[in-house]
Amino acid sequence: MDVATDVTLHSTLARLSSLLLKNINGETRKLELINNLPNEEIAGLIGTTRAVVSRHNQELKRCGPISVSLKQINVKNLELLPSIAEENYTPYTISSGLVATIIK
Repeated sequence: MDVATDVTLHSTLARLSSLLLKNINGETRKLELINNLPNEEIAGLIGTTRAVVSRHNQELKRCGPISVSLKQINVKNLELLPSIAEENYTPYTISSGLVATIIK
């Protein structure tokens, strides 16, 4: 799917999760290729801005699938990322903390 279609049909959180999934090595289960890219370059790959990528990285970090340190993204919960990429799982924040909703 090209970026224009992807931008139209999917949320930025789903596009980011999908990009992460596409760049995980199946054997080592580690993120490769895009792991040391700055957020601005990752944003260009999914058709958004650096600020949005940064916000979604923090959101993914809070709900558990990744950890982030400097430019390094580590996948902690590979099972959760596909649900977010397919928009079947939506993490959102309320005043008392992070809540995760599974959409069926």
